[in-house]
Amino acid sequence: EDEDEDDDGHEHGLTLHSGTDWAVLETANLEGTEAEAELHVDVPLTARGIWHLIVDVVDAAGNTATYNTDLHVENTHIPEFALTTVNGESPDSWHGEPMWAAGTTVEIVGTVADSDGILSAELELIDEATEEDVWSFVIDAAGSTDGTPVS
Repeated sequence: EDEDEDDDGHEHGLTLHSGTDWAVLETANLEGTEAEAELHVDVPLTARGIWHLIVDVVDAAGNTATYNTDLHVENTHIPEFALTTVNGESPDSWHGEPMWAAGTTVEIVGTVADSDGILSAELELIDEATEEDVWSFVIDAAGSTDGTPVS
């Protein structure tokens, strides 16, 4: 449990390790009229599962409050997406970034899966220059019988 300090001087002592028990006390002092404080939790992608986060707050007068919440960490890649073909061609054969002309129909075949169960996933086309969402499509979760093709 290493305590790291970031550029803002915040110390972070909480690191989750999958399959282990842990308890960490982190103290943050608020002064004046601050109504909010940040709590940073470093979660490695291997720390899968449900984690219970308990925050106890005590003010200068001794008043206390406890906040409980669950933190659900999904699998190694959140979620896992396997791209099978694009226009019938395996992405493994690509050299560099693929390009298509405007108006081209691109058929994408792949799977989206998560061992904890995916509620939803979305495929997005983003304009690199503006970072704006140009197009998006909600993908059926694994096991869906809808059968809607993604293209």
